Amino acid sequence: MGWLVLLTAAFASLAVFEVRNLRALLRLRRNGTRVPGTVVSAERSNRVVRTSEGPGVDKTIDIAFRFETVDGRAVEVRPKIKSAVRTVHTGQHVTVAYDPANPEYADILDSKGAVWLHAVAIALSVVICASCAWTVVRPGP
Repeated sequence: MGWLVLLTAAFASLAVFEVRNLRALLRLRRNGTRVPGTVVSAERSNRVVRTSEGPGVDKTIDIAFRFETVDGRAVEVRPKIKSAVRTVHTGQHVTVAYDPANPEYADILDSKGAVWLHAVAIALSVVICASCAWTVVRPGP
């Protein structure tokens, strides 16, 4: 039973972490400085990775985009969050929102991949927490 409580706490922590990340991303999208940008790379990684079943292929999309800040500084960003869904393509002109205090913290407004990834992580964490909590508190047979 103790491991179930620890598992619930871990997934509750993950949910809180993801909520904070999603709020920060949505705040950036709403309040960040908007400038035009260009997707310089949106390719499937196709790296060979180890899985529990043996070698497999990582089919996530590696994205990189470039933009110029309002003060003329050129910035290229490779988001840490990767997606399995291609919402942009190489060469596409996009709108970028960035934080003027930290221009490397930027997001493509035309892409919803990062928002969906955080939302799915939150939903799964909540479902797992609820399942674990129900297992702990439900009356036994």
